Amino acid sequence: MYLKKYYLFLVIKNKNYNINLIKDILYKIKIVKIIKIELLGLKNMAYKVKNNKKAIYMYINLVINKNHINLINYLNYNKNIIRFLFKKKNIIIKKKILIKFIDKNCKILSSKFTKISFKFQKKIANSIKIARFLTILPYKLK
Repeated sequence: MYLKKYYLFLVIKNKNYNINLIKDILYKIKIVKIIKIELLGLKNMAYKVKNNKKAIYMYINLVINKNHINLINYLNYNKNIIRFLFKKKNIIIKKKILIKFIDKNCKILSSKFTKISFKFQKKIANSIKIARFLTILPYKLK
C-alpha cells in the first residue's frame, strides 16, 4: 500500500461541528492515520462565501493511501464544509505573518521591498494565495 503524508485545511460553517465528528468521518472513509488535529477556532472570514461571514477553521495532519478520492468526494458534497484544501507540504497560514508581505492594496510585495531570498519569497507568495482561497486574507480591499 502506498502511503503519503498530507495536510488538510477545512473551513466549516456549522458551529456545532467538533473534532470527534471529523475523526469519525475520516475513519469511516478509511484514512490510515491521523497525526494531528488542530482547531483554529471560530474566526471572521475575509469575504463572504456561501452567505457566511464566520466559520470554524481546522487543520489536520494525516497519512492516507494513494486512493483518497472517497475523502475528496465527501468533502465536495458535504454542506457544512465551505472550503477545503489538500497540500503535501506544510505552509504558513498565520495572518499576522502574511500581512507583513502584502501592501495596502492587498498585492504581494516583491523581494526588493521585503529583503528576503527568492526561495522564501516563493513560499510566502504561495502561502498568501492559499490564505486568500481559505478566506483568511482578502483578494481586494472593499
